[in-house]
Amino acid sequence: MPREICPGAHEFRLTRSRKNRTNPRDKTEFRMQQTSTTSGRRTPTQPPPSGPGAVLEGLWVLLVANEGQLPTADADGRVPMMARAGDDAAYLLGFKNVVKARQFLTATEVEGAEPRMVVRGNRDEMLRIARTAGAAGVLVDYDPTTQQYAAAAAF
Repeated sequence: MPREICPGAHEFRLTRSRKNRTNPRDKTEFRMQQTSTTSGRRTPTQPPPSGPGAVLEGLWVLLVANEGQLPTADADGRVPMMARAGDDAAYLLGFKNVVKARQFLTATEVEGAEPRMVVRGNRDEMLRIARTAGAAGVLVDYDPTTQQYAAAAAF
């Protein structure tokens, strides 16, 4: 009879093993082995981010040197990389993982850019810099070769 497993739950099953017998007369030993029913991702213990700029949390941005184009920057003089869209609005470039961020850097040959994950501690600063630059939102996983992106979200 099939059992329903809740997402994020773990299932335990007994397996037979002939190694490390605990009873010399008993030829088999039962061991408990954990099998995950999820993809291995840990479920968050905190509620999802909310408030202004929550869409940025968990994304990777590319920090580049501010060469006077923007009025604000972080403490090291860097700003997150942005792009202009067809509607003349600026969008912050965000990536779901560091691999996609590095692929973008390789394809565009941008020198001196550094991928940085947006977390609760730097989210407000990234949002402040983007809003000062007039950014309307974030483009997620932008591919410069196809000029397509996976998602777009407003701040």
